[in-house]
Parts: sequence; C-alpha cells; structure tokens
Amino acid sequence: MRIVVLRAFLLSLGLLLPAAAKAQAAAQTEGCTGAEYRSLDFLVGHWRVVHTKTGKLMGQNQVEWINLGCAIRESLTFPGHGIGSSLNFYSAIDQRWHGHYHDSGGLFANFEGTMEGGRHVVSTTVRFPQEPQRAWNARQTTFVDDAGRPRQIGERRNDATKPWEEFYDVTFCPLAPQKDETAPCR
Repeated sequence: MRIVVLRAFLLSLGLLLPAAAKAQAAAQTEGCTGAEYRSLDFLVGHWRVVHTKTGKLMGQNQVEWINLGCAIRESLTFPGHGIGSSLNFYSAIDQRWHGHYHDSGGLFANFEGTMEGGRHVVSTTVRFPQEPQRAWNARQTTFVDDAGRPRQIGERRNDATKPWEEFYDVTFCPLAPQKDETAPCR
C-alpha cells in the first residue's frame, strides 16, 4: 500500500513540478514592470554628485537596476569620507519603498517611504556606530529638478516636535570625461 501511495505521490509531483517550474520561469522573465516599480528610473545612471548650492563635487554614485528590475543598487564614493551602498525596492505587499544603506564607517539605516507628488520620500532613524545611544530621525527626498536632473535633499531632527533641518542638498550630474570634475552640471 505504501508503495502505491508513494508512486501516486511521485507521479503527481512529476506532473506538477514542470508546470510550477514553467510558471516560475515566466515570473522571473517578467520582472517588476508596473509603474510603481519604475518610479525611480530617472535615478539610474553613473553620476557626479555635487552640492546643489555651491557646485562642489561631493562624490560619485553608480545606480543600477538589479534582479530583473525589482531592486535598485547604489554604489557611492565620497572622496576623503569613504564608500557606501544601498539596496532599494518597492514592495507590492505594503505598497511602500524599502531601502538599506551601509557605509565604510559602519553607519547603516533602513529606510521606508512612498512616492509623494512625483517625489520619492523615505525616512528612518539613524544610529551612529561610535555613539549607539545617539540617534536622529532622517528624511530623504529624491526628485527630478527643473533642469531634468536627479536631486536629493536630506533632512534630520533629533526631536519629533521640532521642524526638519536640511543637512544635504545634492544634484546628480551625468558622469562624463571632463577636464574639470568640479564643473557645474549643464
């Protein structure tokens, strides 16, 4: 009796596995193609990151789609300040963007947020590796500026009753061979 049941199980498994594999392959080739997944397409590229107000070079950022367009990987370099990376993705489960940032100084943050009026707005609580008791709330807004370039504004506060304070405002300029790396975006 056991052999008959085992054979029936293996036969049904043999019939189901190819169908499941085919469905899985179809899902993998589709990727994440809905509009909500594509809302950060403007950020994908290789960039010089410059201070928006002064034009000073802050670093470089390589932003690319991975996992069939289901996640974005960022690789940042900041001269004299180390390197960092982030992994960001949209979740259809909670309809929010999620991200994880980590840098060579040990700083890490888990972001979460949404698109608000064409702006990608995420927030987190930042803790510092050298001072674990020190923390502040951070909010990052990424959008396309009036000149068509990606721009990112970071704000922070250590008391939820206080207004947000800007701590960076950068513009992403296409990375191209130039004689002057400090040249403003055009």
